[in-house]
Amino acid sequence: MSDRFRNYGKHHEAYQKSIREEISHHLEQTFSAHDSQLWLALRELVTRSLSGGKGLRATCAFLGFQLAQEDEVAPAPENLVALGAALETYQASALTHDDYIDHSELRRGNPSVPALAHQLANRLGLAPSAQEYVSAAATFVGDLTLGMAFEFLGNAVQGLEESASLLSTFATMTSRVAIGQYLDTTLDFTSADSLSPAKALEVISYKTAGYSVITPVCLGAILGGMPSEDVRQLEAALAPWGFGFQLRDDQLGAFGISKETGKPTASDLKNGKRTVLMARTLEILEQEDPQAKAELVELLAPRRSRTEQDIARMAELLAEVSSQELLEKEIATLAEEGEAALDRLDFISPEALAQLKSLGQSLLWRRV
Repeated sequence: MSDRFRNYGKHHEAYQKSIREEISHHLEQTFSAHDSQLWLALRELVTRSLSGGKGLRATCAFLGFQLAQEDEVAPAPENLVALGAALETYQASALTHDDYIDHSELRRGNPSVPALAHQLANRLGLAPSAQEYVSAAATFVGDLTLGMAFEFLGNAVQGLEESASLLSTFATMTSRVAIGQYLDTTLDFTSADSLSPAKALEVISYKTAGYSVITPVCLGAILGGMPSEDVRQLEAALAPWGFGFQLRDDQLGAFGISKETGKPTASDLKNGKRTVLMARTLEILEQEDPQAKAELVELLAPRRSRTEQDIARMAELLAEVSSQELLEKEIATLAEEGEAALDRLDFISPEALAQLKSLGQSLLWRRV
């Protein structure tokens, strides 16, 4: 690594610390004047939604910003810290809504916001209406953190020539995730017999590929002053990694261990998620063992309450067609395609490209 990136790690660590402080300060301003039981419960829920996490999207923005610079990596400016806070609070919003829709009880090794809301319902004496309270709490906490994200984004764009582009790109990201969430949920309510890899990939293209990797890097690059045409080329080059990131998530959702992922073991199997992994398995079984496909379709039936025995059998069927190995090959192919596409970008320096490839490795080959 050249001298330009010699202090990257130090400044990135300070940047992440500044983001945490910025979010903490915002929470203090929002809640410090209120001490009623209802306000304290809301604060606990919001704090839970924002706790933990790897700060991945903020990291992507930090690196995107550096791609647009020519000087040595320096401490992050205030507007980059605000952008990082916007991305992390938006992530909290998306996960809160996602956990409610998927009935997930665990997030980042702790009770999810809906699970905590259920505990709070008992504490607040709302047990007769606990489920209604959980529904409302998860919805409004997700909405509140979405609002916080745009507050931080407003701070990020103050006085910048690039403000319109940043606002538009961020808003488009949130809209696409909502579309992806709708497509994902609708697939979950339809028979898996009609599930195809194309349908599952369409969900990824809207729901996670953009907001997990591609858009955060591009937002950082826009903030750093990268020309719009270069940003468009960068966005296209990162697309394979965005898809690869979600395929890794599919693998961890089916085979990951709870103490490592912070989510329930085999959560995607328990929830009957229509992932690319599942779509590929059904596609292979249709050719090789139609009876086994019919069994898997039945196990994936909407509204089915899947038992531990059901989940174990689903895992067996995935293993029978070597689905995990096939997924690893697909991720490896996407990793190579992304690297090749980035190599073709003549506006990124070799040292910046090396840093970007290092990030790509951590995204696609992670185990948590």
